[in-house]
Amino acid sequence: MRYSVFRFVPVFLLLLFVVSCSKSPEAEPGAKARGAMSLASLSGDLFVVMKSGDVKRGAGVETFLIESTEPFESAWAKLLSEFKADWDVAFAAYRQAKERYDRTKGMIGTEKWMPAMDEWRRTSTHLDEVRDKYTARAVSLIQSTSHKSARTDVNGHYELADIKLGKHYIFSHHKVFNNEIYWMIPADLKGGQNKVDLSNSNASWPFRP
Repeated sequence: MRYSVFRFVPVFLLLLFVVSCSKSPEAEPGAKARGAMSLASLSGDLFVVMKSGDVKRGAGVETFLIESTEPFESAWAKLLSEFKADWDVAFAAYRQAKERYDRTKGMIGTEKWMPAMDEWRRTSTHLDEVRDKYTARAVSLIQSTSHKSARTDVNGHYELADIKLGKHYIFSHHKVFNNEIYWMIPADLKGGQNKVDLSNSNASWPFRP
């Protein structure tokens, strides 16, 4: 009896289809692991160490995450450039007024040193106004650009999840008594867990020179 190989072709194709559609239970966990590694998570503690050595943990402090994109980097660089120009002018006026006051404060008669002192105070106040103006603009830019944020818990701990890998910035602001502390620090996030603490040792804010 002769058998044609073509009689077995439909059966072979059916078996091939079944095998290709079946999922291997051992491969699925690996695929999930690879997917998890394509995202990052970020956590850390926010605290301030006082001169006495006491640690003040920041509870309820909002922490923002900003992705380093071309539009944000461009807007941030422009803001820094404008601040530097305004600050240099204001600081030069302040320094001149301070030097004038230092030369006249020992003179007899208030008509000699009082105007110089008033000018020194005025230029000092203007420095604060420049700082506050650009700090407000910078915070507004950050909040409008940030794609993730979280508030610290009672222990000053924050957590962020499902973050794209790559360069980001971490921003936060905390006030301890009369001290205002800002953080705007870069973070190159890798797949999986990343940890960045925010303390007075790594506080950084370019608008408060």
